[in-house]
Amino acid sequence: MKLEDMDVIAAVLAGDKDCFEWLIRKYQSKVYTLVYRLVRDRETALDLSQEVFLKIYQKLSDLKDPGKASSWIMQVAHNTALDWLKKRKVDSFAADFEDQQTQQKIFQHL
Repeated sequence: MKLEDMDVIAAVLAGDKDCFEWLIRKYQSKVYTLVYRLVRDRETALDLSQEVFLKIYQKLSDLKDPGKASSWIMQVAHNTALDWLKKRKVDSFAADFEDQQTQQKIFQHL
């Protein structure tokens, strides 16, 4: 990571919210690409990318080594996409389970 990245992170942590836009512009394409490769849906990838940057903003103070911010940002993106995929799988399973229960009730009444 370049020194300017570390300076920008320090400025954001010091309360300069405008510097966060610089981080967004720098990483938005990489974040979107990673998320899209995992979720394979444009709109979902756009939504999740926004969620990634919200998480980054909220947790930037947790970053222990600003020199590794790039890796950390991409890890947040990866984890956010995986969390979405897991939730989608659970929601899909729940819907399938409800459908099966409904079918069983219908067959019981026949």
